[in-house]
Amino acid sequence: RGNGWALIDTTGNRITEPTLKARWKDRRWDLGIFPTEDGVIGMDGKEILGERAERLIALYDMEERFSEGLGRVEKEGGSGFIDPFGEWVIEPFGPFCRDFAGGFAASRVGEKWGFIDRTGKPVILAEWDEVSDFFEGVAGVKRGELWGLINQDGKLITDPIWDEVRQFREGFAAVKRGDLWGFLDRAGKIVAQPKWKRVGDFSEGFASVQIEPSAEQLAMVSERRLGNVVFLSFIDQNGKPTFGGQSWPYEEYRSRTKGFPEFRDGYCWVNSLKESPRNSRGYLSYVWIDTLGRQEF
Repeated sequence: RGNGWALIDTTGNRITEPTLKARWKDRRWDLGIFPTEDGVIGMDGKEILGERAERLIALYDMEERFSEGLGRVEKEGGSGFIDPFGEWVIEPFGPFCRDFAGGFAASRVGEKWGFIDRTGKPVILAEWDEVSDFFEGVAGVKRGELWGLINQDGKLITDPIWDEVRQFREGFAAVKRGDLWGFLDRAGKIVAQPKWKRVGDFSEGFASVQIEPSAEQLAMVSERRLGNVVFLSFIDQNGKPTFGGQSWPYEEYRSRTKGFPEFRDGYCWVNSLKESPRNSRGYLSYVWIDTLGRQEF
């Protein structure tokens, strides 16, 4: 109001009066704090001063964010983590760490990676060349050039035998061997052998996979779009084709989302190949299909 700023909560209730002053670059609210000339206004509307404010401003100026309630602050002694009020939860210690994800933070000791818990205790030894963050209770681990997967106890779900691994989605992870992708379940069992050039992640029980189009399908695509269009179908959680083997063209760069399409709220956005009244080539329209493979609109 006027030249002053106020803070409100998600219900619209005012936390502070509109008297706060901020520089233009400080008008970023995603951390839940408000830097002022003297310190920081916390999410409870109270002023934070001194070292706690300095830690919050350091997080703010580095454009970092809180992850699972903890913000990472880098010091000469290593990484530390603070709460939204600037208090140390884990004081800086030797390893460099990434943000918390799935209850753990990846930590690097020398040239090797492991994980710490929310107390700063090493819970998975730093023995891996690279790691991904935990998601759905599983993290990727790399040894040499190959990837495996571990659970939260640090036990291998699958040995490092894959060229790439993705995060688990709905209990399944896409894995790559050579140039082809397949899927594993949470027990490390292969539910679909690697045989597709590209795959999407599972969503609402289905995953999209790239297939080889028929000559008739290719003949319908205009030459200027041939390099952009792929054909895809869907598999179920047993790795079996669904929707009676139907397939659809898909032009990613014109899609609403990048990557292969996924079901959301019972529908998936794909393309449909229509016959052109002007020539033998077809044109692409955009349609939604439901979880029975029916084209809805």
